[in-house]
Amino acid sequence: MGNEMRYGRTRQDACGLAGYMALYEATKDEGHQRMVEKLLTNAVTGEEMHPAWARLLFADVDSGQETIKLVAQRELPAPVRLEDAFDTLPFRMAYEMKLNRMAWVSRVAEDFRGLHQRLFDEKSGLHGAAEGEGFCAESTGWFLMALVDCIDICDQQLYEHWRCLVDIFRVTLRGILRSGRVEGAELQLAYCILKAVRMGLIDSERYLAQGLELAKAEYHSQDVGIPYMLAAEKALMGRCEA
Repeated sequence: MGNEMRYGRTRQDACGLAGYMALYEATKDEGHQRMVEKLLTNAVTGEEMHPAWARLLFADVDSGQETIKLVAQRELPAPVRLEDAFDTLPFRMAYEMKLNRMAWVSRVAEDFRGLHQRLFDEKSGLHGAAEGEGFCAESTGWFLMALVDCIDICDQQLYEHWRCLVDIFRVTLRGILRSGRVEGAELQLAYCILKAVRMGLIDSERYLAQGLELAKAEYHSQDVGIPYMLAAEKALMGRCEA
C-alpha cells in the first residue's frame, strides 16, 4: 500500500486497522504500531469516512476526543440491515463506556435486540439480511462481529445489557453453524469463535476446532481486513503459527 492511499472509506479498511491495533496489543511488535500510525495518518475524515471507521478513533482518545464527540452527536438511524450493526454499534458502545458514563448502553442493546427480533426466523434458526430479504452468510457474519466486539467493550457489571448481547450472539452463532451455510463468512465466523472462546462466552471443546478449521479460509481469501483481526485473536490465544 503506497503512501498516496487514503484509508477509512470501506468496512474492510476499518477491519484492517482494528486488526493491526489488536496485533500490537497482543505482540507489542513495533511494526504493527507503525502500521497503525500510518493508517491513522492517512485516514479520510468527515463525510468520506465509512461509519465503521469511527470506533477506531478511540485508538487515541485524548487527541481524538473532539472528533469522537462530533461523530457521537450525529443522529444515526437505527440499524436496518444486519451489517449496519457492525458499522455503528461498536462505536456507540465504546463512546458510552469511555466518554459518556455508560448513560445509554441500553440503547445499543435495544438496537441489537430490535434487529434480532425483526429478522430472526425461529423455524430456520437464521436471520434475514433485512426485512423482506432472505438469509445472507456475510451479513450474519458482520452482525456476529458487531456483537462479540460490543460484548468485549461492555462492562459485565451492566449485566442485563451484557447478557442480552451474549444471548443473541449464542443463538445467532448456533443457527448459522447448524445450517452449514457459512460460505462467504468463514473468516468472520472464525474471528467470532476464537474471540468468544477466549472471552469464555462459548465452550472451547465444542467450538474451538471448528473455529480453527474455518480460519483456514484465510489462505485463499482476497479479504484485506478481517485476516488481521483473526491473526490478533490467534496471537492472543497463543496459537500463532510463528
